[in-house]
Amino acid sequence: TNDNAKISKKKRFWHYYDEHQQEEFERGIIESALTFGVPCYTGDVKSAFFRNMLRELNPDLIIVSAFGQLIDQPIIDYPRLGIYNVHPADLLHHHGAGPQPWEDLVKRRAETTRVTVHKVSETIDSGDIVGQSPPICVRLANGLFTDNVRMIGEKTLLPVDHMVAELVGRIVRRNHDGLEGTVDK
Repeated sequence: TNDNAKISKKKRFWHYYDEHQQEEFERGIIESALTFGVPCYTGDVKSAFFRNMLRELNPDLIIVSAFGQLIDQPIIDYPRLGIYNVHPADLLHHHGAGPQPWEDLVKRRAETTRVTVHKVSETIDSGDIVGQSPPICVRLANGLFTDNVRMIGEKTLLPVDHMVAELVGRIVRRNHDGLEGTVDK
């Protein structure tokens, strides 16, 4: 965990895309969520608007991915089933915490990585890990290493939908069985 990590637009994955592409991604995320009747928020969480919306929606569960914002304890404590982050790095082995997980892969010249699901905490990417993807090859098809952070980032997106579906399924089953609290490893 990098306690000194600062999250800024310059360090987030989105800066690898132009404004139009960023808007397209965001629209896709919102439309996908709404297709399933899931409210989706993409703005600043440290605002009166968000806190009012949170109280109004009264969510049981929050899942964040590629969010790039530190979330404070009052928000973390709000949903009774927890807040989980989908992070595109192998946090279990202490790789890629912070806003530049793909740059970490390039720096280490890694061959593989994993996507990690963890409970959100006030310290960036340090919450309890509840699951990981199988290894994801981040090399090129010919086996060579790449420094193309955008391509690496897109590869790490591949298992996210399945991981979120598994997480939500486990939470729903626990809730249905009358079990309190968040999901553990």
